Amino acid sequence: MLDVLAEYGSKIDSLMEQYLLRYADPEFAEAVLYPVRAGGKRVRPALAILSCLASGGREEQAYPAAIAVELVHNYSLILDDIIDHSELRRGKPTLWKKYGLSTAILVAVHYRETVSEVLNDSPDPRLFHDIIARAVKLLTDGERLDILFEQAGREDEPYVVQHRRRVVSLDDYLRTG
Repeated sequence: MLDVLAEYGSKIDSLMEQYLLRYADPEFAEAVLYPVRAGGKRVRPALAILSCLASGGREEQAYPAAIAVELVHNYSLILDDIIDHSELRRGKPTLWKKYGLSTAILVAVHYRETVSEVLNDSPDPRLFHDIIARAVKLLTDGERLDILFEQAGREDEPYVVQHRRRVVSLDDYLRTG
């Protein structure tokens, strides 16, 4: 099953790179492509493609959604690595560690805007933009709660200090998922 998912997921790699490189300065290309070239199973795009096929659609119709969900995933990982000060992902230096914090933030913004460009090519751009906007907001809130659930650190961040959860119930934890 994982092989099937990998096969479908890999179908979007070259298209994803084309979108990422659109309007990117050539000297920025290496940093922009680093996260998607670092690996990953591409389960999310595979599921988008297979869902489209299961509902009677054509594979190509799913490509914009498949690319968008993978870019949102990578975008969230870039930000998560910055927030958590993670130095490795998939056994390689994280984007911010390899290229610097400012460059990583710029790459994250580039990914988010590329998601918008990709969704403009979807069968129903307005619907897809709404779905992705809600998903990104849920991801953001999940990351916010992840930070607030930390029991120590970030003493220099007023919002975190003020809102830190000293006690986290199982229900609190599951609600953030």
